Amino acid sequence: MLWPVEPLSFLVLVVLGAIGALGSIVVEKTLRWLTRPVTSQPERTLEHRLADLGDLMRWSARILEEVQAEIEARITLATKAKQDAEEAERVAQLNEAQRVAIARLVRTELAREFAKTSRRTFWQGFMVNFLFFVSGGVLSVITTLWLGT
Repeated sequence: MLWPVEPLSFLVLVVLGAIGALGSIVVEKTLRWLTRPVTSQPERTLEHRLADLGDLMRWSARILEEVQAEIEARITLATKAKQDAEEAERVAQLNEAQRVAIARLVRTELAREFAKTSRRTFWQGFMVNFLFFVSGGVLSVITTLWLGT
């Protein structure tokens, strides 16, 4: 027995060893690149630094405008929520007779709408079923005549 392991197992071991070696090389190169000394940038002129400052100030002004717009939008939303809460409180303060009257009115409107919808859907369903009935009869006659010949 020349090989202590099967040739295929040996090939797998060689491939895994190669992958491990390549992995360690990649990790080593990455670590060296990450820990390299940072080279200092050349000294920037006063004009460049002032231009950068101007860009930063324009950027901060734009961000400030966006924040102000967001605050105004939230103030508007809070005002609307306050008005809605006041309206809900007024509705809650209605006396019992007013609540009953409003409930009856809402129920009547809903019942009327439901009745209209029910009648309409009944006739729509009736027409669809009638069409299927007629088409079934016609197809039955056609099939009988076609197969009878």
